[in-house]
Amino acid sequence: MKLVICLCVIASLLVLTPFAMSVGPEEFLDGLVLYHPYDEGKDAEAEDLSGNEHHGVIDNPEWVDGKFGKALEFGGPGSDVFVTVESTEALNVDAFSFMAWINSEEWNGVRQIVGKSVHGGCGGRVQYGIFSDAGTFKIRLETEAGRADIATDLPETGKFVHIAFTND
Repeated sequence: MKLVICLCVIASLLVLTPFAMSVGPEEFLDGLVLYHPYDEGKDAEAEDLSGNEHHGVIDNPEWVDGKFGKALEFGGPGSDVFVTVESTEALNVDAFSFMAWINSEEWNGVRQIVGKSVHGGCGGRVQYGIFSDAGTFKIRLETEAGRADIATDLPETGKFVHIAFTND
């Protein structure tokens, strides 16, 4: 019986392998607007690997060893530790996904993971992001018409955790 199961698994792999090998990098980049792996380990620019030139300016994080290669450490008090990406029309999207590997030593105060905020004065306000606040982990979508927060428990501290959020 074990032999039959093994042969079925091997046959399945032989049938599926050509399909898996036919997927190239262009399929993974299709629709991608911004991709910062934060694993360069040097310099003051976060390279955008999406091909859209949305490079970020690294303001005060330090390069450290990460889950995969290098990483940026955003520790420290205040709001002076971040990566800034200039807003472009391509970043104004209705559907999006955020993913990140995070490793927090503590969750005190407000800790923003990713976000976009446009304050247009009389022209409107749009904001979305992932952050910790008041002992919860939140996803926020906000416009002048109102705000929607989705909250959950904070991720564990002291270990790498993969987070993801999709809005479509």
